[in-house]
Amino acid sequence: MNKRVFFIAMSITLVVAMLGIHLSLLIKISKIQRDIKKIELRVVETKKELQAKNSEFEKRIDFKKIRKKAEDDFGMEISDHIEYLRVD
Repeated sequence: MNKRVFFIAMSITLVVAMLGIHLSLLIKISKIQRDIKKIELRVVETKKELQAKNSEFEKRIDFKKIRKKAEDDFGMEISDHIEYLRVD
């Protein structure tokens, strides 16, 4: 009977220790997941801000004015077709 009690006590101790380790790991994982969600939200907000700034920047740029200045001042021609590789 003494061995049986010892075996039961050791089994209970091992189960409690495993549950404690499991619980501490779950807490760490949940904290990491919470931090990841905060970072993801920050990334989404930053992307929205970047898109807003890009659209504002594009609204301010006058492409027609830049094209006319390049044509008049520098004699450049704007082409609709670009030849990346041309073999004669």
